[in-house]
Amino acid sequence: MPGKPAPIKKSPAKKAADKAPEPAPAPVEAPPAAEAAPVEAAPAEAPAETAPAPEGVAAPAEDSAPAASPAAEDGAAASAADAPADAAPAEAALVEEPPKAPTPPPPAVPTSAPLDVSVEDVNDSSLTIKWRTPETIGDCGLDGYIVEYCKDGTTDWVVAQEELTASNRYCIKNLTNGDLLLVRVVAVNPGGRSEPGTLAEPVRIREIVACLYRN
Repeated sequence: MPGKPAPIKKSPAKKAADKAPEPAPAPVEAPPAAEAAPVEAAPAEAPAETAPAPEGVAAPAEDSAPAASPAAEDGAAASAADAPADAAPAEAALVEEPPKAPTPPPPAVPTSAPLDVSVEDVNDSSLTIKWRTPETIGDCGLDGYIVEYCKDGTTDWVVAQEELTASNRYCIKNLTNGDLLLVRVVAVNPGGRSEPGTLAEPVRIREIVACLYRN
């Protein structure tokens, strides 16, 4: 059986040559800034790490801030949509409709005309008349009556009293003897004046003398 070959021993000069470091590569001159290749922006989802520039080569300028991710943009849009509702004052939710105005009552309606105006007494300076209450008064009630008179053949009606009278009888005073007068009575309430109740015929202002007969 043949024996193992003896190991080959390297000379000291060869060992030193094996251990000597390799010569450093020559420095690479940096290309002009205008001819530098554009650096593409890395995707926002997975930004690439920028490799260190070789020694002597200027590092490219960093781009502006990376664009926000779609998820971040959706979140910002949702926040913007919710902002008006959250920012609305609390009073807006508590605003109530103003109460409706109450229904106004029906307008007041004048009464009907006084009834059966007639002469009760007459002399040379006064005339007393009477009448009946109007047939229809209504919910507004009756405030009183106005008595007016004028000479027959004219339309110059004169009010006989300064204030309303509540009575169904009135005496017109300070008249001129011999005048032929028309008289009317008007009922008054919040709805205004009623239609007038008028004497059936004019009355002569004069003294009425009773005649005595002897048997």
